[in-house]
Amino acid sequence: MKLQKFCNTLDIDENFEHPLPENVKLFATKCARVTWCMVVQSPPMQIICDGHHGSSLDHDLFSEYTQQGDKLDFIVWPAVLIENGGALLSKGVAQPFKKDS
Repeated sequence: MKLQKFCNTLDIDENFEHPLPENVKLFATKCARVTWCMVVQSPPMQIICDGHHGSSLDHDLFSEYTQQGDKLDFIVWPAVLIENGGALLSKGVAQPFKKDS
């Protein structure tokens, strides 16, 4: 099962000096389970969390986080579409660069 394989890799990931705390493993397991349920739908749901630093912020897909602007600094939370190219299920949150006054 891919979920179990994903969770097992959390213990042996060479990028971490120490084993992950149990609560982090539990969170990652639940995230994997939710995303698995999203992709096995027919058609699969789509998570949109791409955007390049400095690119135009898509206000149809993302709400602004702590400041307003039109250029993307970083994504805080992904947007979710009911399917690839389909209706917006949940708007994401993004941090734009602060607008010049």
